[in-house]
Amino acid sequence: MSHLLDRKSVGQRFLPAIEPNLYSPNGSGETLVRPGHALLALAYPQLTWLQTHAGRGLSPIQQLARLLMLHRLAFEAELAGEFERVEFFWRECNSQLRAACARLDIWGAACAALEQKSVTSPEIMRDLIVNELFIDTHIAFANGQLAKVRLDPDDRAFVHLAFLRTLLEMQKVQPAEAALLLGPGIEAEMEVLQTAKRWDEAIARAGQYLALSPDDVSSQDRLALLHFRHALDRAPSKGDEISDAKWLDRKIEVLERMRSANPDRTMIYSLLGQLYQLQSIRLANGGRLADALVASRKAHVFAPTLDVAVETMSQLVDNMNNLQAQMKAVESQLRAAGNMTLNAEGVRLQAEARRGFTPLDEYMKSEHPQQIAAARHRANARTLWQDIGLQTKPQPADEQLLKLFVVVGELYGSERTDIEDIAAAFRDKASSEPVITDLAISAEAIAAFIVRRRRENAGQPETERGAAPADPVPEAAAAFSIPSPDKRVRQKSEPLWFWLFGAQDPGYRLLAAAAAVAAIAVLGVSLADWQGSRVKSQAYSAITTAAGPDREKIITAEAQRFLDAWTLQQNDLRVAQVLALRRDALEVPNRRIRDGAFEQLRQAVQGNDDAAAIDAAERFLDAPPLQIADPRREKVLDAYARAFSIWFSNLPEPLSETALARVQSYLKLASAMPNGGKNP
Repeated sequence: MSHLLDRKSVGQRFLPAIEPNLYSPNGSGETLVRPGHALLALAYPQLTWLQTHAGRGLSPIQQLARLLMLHRLAFEAELAGEFERVEFFWRECNSQLRAACARLDIWGAACAALEQKSVTSPEIMRDLIVNELFIDTHIAFANGQLAKVRLDPDDRAFVHLAFLRTLLEMQKVQPAEAALLLGPGIEAEMEVLQTAKRWDEAIARAGQYLALSPDDVSSQDRLALLHFRHALDRAPSKGDEISDAKWLDRKIEVLERMRSANPDRTMIYSLLGQLYQLQSIRLANGGRLADALVASRKAHVFAPTLDVAVETMSQLVDNMNNLQAQMKAVESQLRAAGNMTLNAEGVRLQAEARRGFTPLDEYMKSEHPQQIAAARHRANARTLWQDIGLQTKPQPADEQLLKLFVVVGELYGSERTDIEDIAAAFRDKASSEPVITDLAISAEAIAAFIVRRRRENAGQPETERGAAPADPVPEAAAAFSIPSPDKRVRQKSEPLWFWLFGAQDPGYRLLAAAAAVAAIAVLGVSLADWQGSRVKSQAYSAITTAAGPDREKIITAEAQRFLDAWTLQQNDLRVAQVLALRRDALEVPNRRIRDGAFEQLRQAVQGNDDAAAIDAAERFLDAPPLQIADPRREKVLDAYARAFSIWFSNLPEPLSETALARVQSYLKLASAMPNGGKNP
């Protein structure tokens, strides 16, 4: 069976054929120049860096050009085997296409860009580009891989199949149409996944396909078979039969749900019977005989023709009878001994023997066996109606179908071999059975089915009245097929700027943006720390080398520059030294004034020059120390008070302005003098 995909198109193509040289300067190589050739030239747009990577500030025709550019980049990366890079471009392409589909102005601009106005409807232009470029591209690449003899589960064919599903959903393609297109590819993927025993993925694909075609009975059977094979594939757990039985029970529940949804699928009944049979064996091996009996009976209810279920039931019955007999003997021994008890295993066996056939009896008295038998008969009868080929006619009532099933079974087992003889026998039976009388007109079709089914069961090829089989008709090749490299080339990373400004991975892009902001912040802090360290080093060097008459000014200014500079260093040992040097530098000017004033005061006191003493003391006090106290201050204050008292007592009346000014100065400083400025 071919697994190649083919999209059924109507009319002549608008865009060039999907071939490897689709975007080459000479186009796809077709001799016919199609109307859409001009649009593909837009895939090489003249855009700014920001427009190219971020898609910002684009006109409608530029947005179309950027979309085609993304498709071209993905197309070229696929041909080059850059599979990691191409994944990004295909996803980004689909994301941008989804956004563009709702923008009729973009597709209207595409119509206006055509020299020959062959398409004037934006909606038609959109559908043409989506179908003939985007969808057909993935079909071509998928077919290029599906044509290979051997596929693996991670083949690029199935990657393109996934992109196709996305595009078909975007286009709101009818499920039946989507199933027709995707069916061959999904079947190929299921086969590969099943061979690789990747059951969950295979079941997921089967479920997806069934969702597209819920009435497809072959899809229903395929999904049921996958669950069945998955159940069988699990290797028996060593020493843990009960765990295996629980695993089988989960798969039984899945098939039971499928049977409830599709009660006419006869295969599911058979599969359930086989799973119950396996479960009965696991339960028995795990020591749960009572439950094993129920599972074995269910196996027979679902699949009456399963001979091994009958054999298993017989053996389980014998095992339970033997267990009950053994436990009865053990209990008698315990009663006789009086002081003996059962160990844990003995207690378990005793409980199992006491359960005995009770669960089986309860099950057989329930409605379940009769309900399943009736549902199975109806399913067989309805399936027979379809297998005969009478589904084009209205399906009869269940009573008629069940009677037809019985009659066909009888004729199948008869010795008649000729279609005419079997048809005549059916008409005879129909005439005597009012329920199926009106089916006599289908006698030939029923007889042909019986002969055909006999040959199928005997393994004989079906021919028309014994003629040789006809030569197989070769399948038509799929529309497009582009093989991609089997091996990955040296991978290029995802394009950073396209990714950063694109629509993919919003969470990761937010984290990347946060990381970028953090990196910028760290860089800024690092630069600030470097600059601060540089300033501190320069200022410290200037402080420690300052000399000359401006030494104090240099130290004061550079110390402030040192202290204002910010760095990451918390404990800089130079800070204490700089503070001490700055303090000393700030003290020097006032100290020089005080030194001179103190010497003048000493000389004035020795010369009994009270006015000079007052002047010297005021200069001393007007240049106070900034931080370190001057030990000479008390002497200066005492001399100041004595000199002022003598000077004041000798003043003539009235006081002059100069004298009043000196008194004001004295009163200003009086609070700092001993006894408030009063002469002792």
